[in-house]
Amino acid sequence: MDHFFPWITLIALAIAVNVTVIDVHSSNSSHPTGKSIITQSQTEIQLVHTLTGHKKVTFGVRAVAISPSGQTLISGGRDDTIKFWNLRTGKLLRSLNAHSDGVTSIAISPDGKRIVTGGISTPTMKVWDLRTFLMLNSDSGHTQSVETVAISSDSKLIASGSDDGTIKLWDLHTLKLLDTITAHSGFVSKVAFSPDMQTLVSAGGGDDNTIRLIDLQTKKHAIFSKGTKSELMLLLLLQIVKSLLLVVLVS
Repeated sequence: MDHFFPWITLIALAIAVNVTVIDVHSSNSSHPTGKSIITQSQTEIQLVHTLTGHKKVTFGVRAVAISPSGQTLISGGRDDTIKFWNLRTGKLLRSLNAHSDGVTSIAISPDGKRIVTGGISTPTMKVWDLRTFLMLNSDSGHTQSVETVAISSDSKLIASGSDDGTIKLWDLHTLKLLDTITAHSGFVSKVAFSPDMQTLVSAGGGDDNTIRLIDLQTKKHAIFSKGTKSELMLLLLLQIVKSLLLVVLVS
């Protein structure tokens, strides 16, 4: 684990209706061998919290995100709520009724000022102000469910991916639609921005089953991988381009 993800300290996993937070870190141990001492690094995994609070509904918690400060965890579930937790103590800080049909995805801006959530049954994307916890916008322009949302590293752009096979780019501050990209023949399961803001990575589900690299300047796209499990490959690609400083894995 520490070979591939040496900078991970906390991982949050959404399992059923609970959110499990684990700590992953390395420890060194020394072993004498003759006249020399060999130091070995071992990965230690420790359960930190099991967060309970979402109602028991089918598919439970669908999305989690951790704030840039590392102090707050945000979870979204099929019970229509998004919940804010103190990551260190596990205490529930706030709960918002976010969607009438469940939450598919959550993204938090790197400046920590806004979050974006996606809805399941209706093509809805909502933008929230984290200072007031008020909803700023409720729209998506998609014709089917919003499966995934992402925010760029400069906190200026939103990318949303939908069951309708399209990706839409939005201005996070004006909330205006900037572009629509048709990249997949199936639903769009994941989107992510590269740190340099040059590339958008998307994973297609269903019969599409591809990962595509989209040039944000020209909007041209190329297939990075086909025929493998897209969401797992997307996580590997994010490690390669180092677009995440903290990985949140959602089961």
